[in-house]
Amino acid sequence: MNVPVVVLEDPGTVILPDLFVSWASTPIRLNPNYSVVVPEAELWFKELCKHDDETHQKYLKADFGYFSGLWAPDAAAPEYRTTVDYCNWIWAFDDPFDEGSMKGQPDLIKIEIDNRSTKGIQRRFRQHQHDYLYQVLEQADPKILEKYTDLESFVANHRESVGAKPMLPLIEYCYGLDVPEFIFEDPAIQRIVDLQAELILLANDVYSYARESKAKHYHNVIHILRRGGMTQQEAFDKVGEAVLARYLEYDSIVTTIPSWGEKVDAIVKKYIEISKVSVIANLEWSFQSKRYFGSQNDIVRRTRRVPAIPFDY
Repeated sequence: MNVPVVVLEDPGTVILPDLFVSWASTPIRLNPNYSVVVPEAELWFKELCKHDDETHQKYLKADFGYFSGLWAPDAAAPEYRTTVDYCNWIWAFDDPFDEGSMKGQPDLIKIEIDNRSTKGIQRRFRQHQHDYLYQVLEQADPKILEKYTDLESFVANHRESVGAKPMLPLIEYCYGLDVPEFIFEDPAIQRIVDLQAELILLANDVYSYARESKAKHYHNVIHILRRGGMTQQEAFDKVGEAVLARYLEYDSIVTTIPSWGEKVDAIVKKYIEISKVSVIANLEWSFQSKRYFGSQNDIVRRTRRVPAIPFDY
């Protein structure tokens, strides 16, 4: 018998938006190579970066191999390993706890992609990686925060920095997809690529808000909304509404994609599917990793209740 969860009112807590709604409630699978590939990647990563035990333990808690295994569930072991290495590089480059050992070395992943993928995949990966790095660089200027006054202006200027877009050509590479270049000139496909990044950005900002607030990292949409006068709960609710709106927009845009013939249509359908899976994978990983909620993952996912945080201007 299922016992309903009773969540008591608590002025010291707020409720996370439910992001596992619409098509994001669809169950997804973990790559069966996870138990073999990930330990090998973790050991290699530690040795390459020369991490001490404390830094390595922080990395292990994040479990980026699990994230990769969700958004590439059918990838063969060598391709899956490349996705794990990419996620590890993102962590080393972008995380506040970065020791810097892999900083500036995306070529470690690029070599593998160049050897096993089409020119189109290589071009898209390089372009998305370029956009990611430059937006991260732009955010190093503290004055840039003054530009953002609402959710939409923030998202439009941060969707590259979450590092989600390079995942799409990586998954193309994993599955050997040969997506024609002209497909990416279609406005509907371009918007789908943006939506994938925006959805991952918004989810990450909700789940990481406590962690980033503690570190005084203010490039977070919840901080921007609170600076504009919202309470933490109002900001969470606002983001929840924005995420749902994008889920619905996604489905609406898919209906406008033209037909390019049976063969190309099948490839595009697969591309759209992997884009959605990457969004769901990010949600699932957020409650598997110890990165955001530590040992409270199960409780937070069930109740969606987290401690309220005093606003720091």
